[in-house]
Amino acid sequence: MGDFAPTEQDIAVKNELTQKINKELSTFNALLSNEIKAFNQAFNAKNLNYLFIDK
Repeated sequence: MGDFAPTEQDIAVKNELTQKINKELSTFNALLSNEIKAFNQAFNAKNLNYLFIDK
């Protein structure tokens, strides 16, 4: 920050955190694409009346 360039340590920490974040994002995206999609398909296949609106 300020008038100085980032130090080597700053850059190393940024790179390490970026790798960890990207790994977790990949895991999260796989969860969304596969497991939640499969759950929704199985749930919808049961044809349950799970939402009721009182009139």
